[in-house]
Amino acid sequence: MSTYAPALDDGTINGASVIDDYPMLLNGDVWPRNDNWRYQGLMPLHLALRQSLNTCAVRINLAYGVTNSYDFLVNKLGFKNLTYTDSQQVGNMALGGFEKGVTTEEMAAGFATFVNEGVYTAPRTFIRVEDANGNVILENEAQSTVAMKNTTAALMNSLLQEVVNGGTGYEGRISGMHVAGKTGTTNNDQDRYFVGYTPYYSCAVWVGYVHNQRIVASGNPAASMWQKVMSRVHEGLEDKDFFSCSGLTYVSVCADSGLLATEDCALDCRGSRVYSALVAADNAPSASCNLHTSPDYTVAFVDENGETTMASGSILNYERQRLPGYEDLEAEDDFMLLYGGTSGGDDDWGGFFGGSDDDDDDDDVHTSWWG
Repeated sequence: MSTYAPALDDGTINGASVIDDYPMLLNGDVWPRNDNWRYQGLMPLHLALRQSLNTCAVRINLAYGVTNSYDFLVNKLGFKNLTYTDSQQVGNMALGGFEKGVTTEEMAAGFATFVNEGVYTAPRTFIRVEDANGNVILENEAQSTVAMKNTTAALMNSLLQEVVNGGTGYEGRISGMHVAGKTGTTNNDQDRYFVGYTPYYSCAVWVGYVHNQRIVASGNPAASMWQKVMSRVHEGLEDKDFFSCSGLTYVSVCADSGLLATEDCALDCRGSRVYSALVAADNAPSASCNLHTSPDYTVAFVDENGETTMASGSILNYERQRLPGYEDLEAEDDFMLLYGGTSGGDDDWGGFFGGSDDDDDDDDVHTSWWG
């Protein structure tokens, strides 16, 4: 809510955007770490969210603006416990490590905004109070405001369904019901979160101890609890999809650049990198991919069993910014980069990717793990 939704809403990113799953330096240390302890490199938006990649969330939040993220939660989604410190810390705003925390009520109401076409409604515990004769004693009218465009809400519904159907939120699935949601985990597994919703209800579950302790559990206990409760709540309800709206379109894009796909994207050494992305029509990519080279290269993929597969095709004209003091920290797609995998200079590959005038081979070859 603090990062992907507002960044989509103001056009910082779109549904086809690609983020580099690679860390940065914080006080001289590599940060942030991903829960899967991997850095996969160039990552389409939908996969970054599906896998809950901390690196991508931080990069998007920085691009959108940490203070803007704070303002969005406070002014658009009714969060009341955020502090000035939160507004200045990208780790707080991007990863949810808030100084005073948030409530499950705030989280459930925030995610309900996606179901309600971008309209936020403040939580309330009662609608009205009547006496024995049916006279209304107290009226508690709904307080609603538009928090985001309906196209943004629809995109978030699509993205968060992926999280449940094939990502970290898989334990929240309900048979025969559309479910979307997001998991959350703090350092050392001291807090576990799952916020999920259907076209009918939104619910947030937190699991933790009064005094911070590591939660030892198989899977995500918050998601498992959510699933058990919400399965009962939805018994007898007809399955239906989330709302649809005009203003969305599918475009054929490159999974490495996020731009319109070209023939060279389909000829990538790893196989076609072309896929169809759902985007807002007023924020769709218009330029063509500028990363894929001509298909003149050969790569040797070596798996963990030592089996080698040769493949020819295009690679990526992309130079990753390396971390001072950690130049050897690699991303999994480094073997596909024209400028190499460690220092970012084409000379360091010794002509593997055509960087040397002395290279007389017809095909350029590089060997890497096939992850």
